[in-house]
Amino acid sequence: MHLHVSGVFGLAFRTHHTRHTREECTRMSAGIARWLSRVSVIACFCIGWWGTAPLCAEQVFYSGFEEQVDSLWTPFVTPNGTIGEQDRPKRIRFDTTGNEQPSWCLRFQVGHRIAGKMPDSRQGGGIYRTFSVTRGRYEISVDVASAYASPKHRRNMDGGVFELLVDGKILDQVVIGPIETGTVKRRTLHSTLNLDAGTHELRIRITRRFANKSAPWQYVDNVRVSSYSPVLRYDQLRKHRDTGNDPAKLDQAFNLTRRNKQASFGGRS
Repeated sequence: MHLHVSGVFGLAFRTHHTRHTREECTRMSAGIARWLSRVSVIACFCIGWWGTAPLCAEQVFYSGFEEQVDSLWTPFVTPNGTIGEQDRPKRIRFDTTGNEQPSWCLRFQVGHRIAGKMPDSRQGGGIYRTFSVTRGRYEISVDVASAYASPKHRRNMDGGVFELLVDGKILDQVVIGPIETGTVKRRTLHSTLNLDAGTHELRIRITRRFANKSAPWQYVDNVRVSSYSPVLRYDQLRKHRDTGNDPAKLDQAFNLTRRNKQASFGGRS
């Protein structure tokens, strides 16, 4: 009888121990699977970073306006618009990016040429140029700024709207809005897009709702077109693990990190 009871308890103990061990193994397997999944994702990005993908995106062209604008860019105006004196941007040195290091850029003063004409529209102009690429995905960025200084007025109600266009399509827009006198508002136009092989037109348009007399100044600098690389550094990857293979989510993560100045593809000159 004693042996029989011992056998029963022994069997119960082994059954419980086996079930407990199986549960531990299941949890361990799941944990190992999650760890391997994360390691594989990081490894893929590292391989892309160090192997097949270049350390920096391949640059198609960069314009920092160190040279005269005439040879590369063509000014344009809207039907009742102007971009300043003689409808040409002025090449000057200005701190467009806010890094306290003035560099060559283009200055505009956009608005309506004739006040009261076409009152419900935005008028002004900008610059455009063409560039050629092979078929693929590309990144475009432009640093812009608006500055206002007036001895008479506290603010101007429209610092300008900056638009980035490729082949006539608006890719990004920055609305400055009202701007106080003695202040500078700095922004970046940015977009990623697919382009077919061939020649394309890049256009930067700046407009306002009012006449350009005593208007704020607008600045454009660091126009860059480069091949797009989805490689994110590990610290960015940790914050955006849920992007998976979804290009839209990956673009969103990339744009977010870039706007937060956590990512740099080629840097700034």
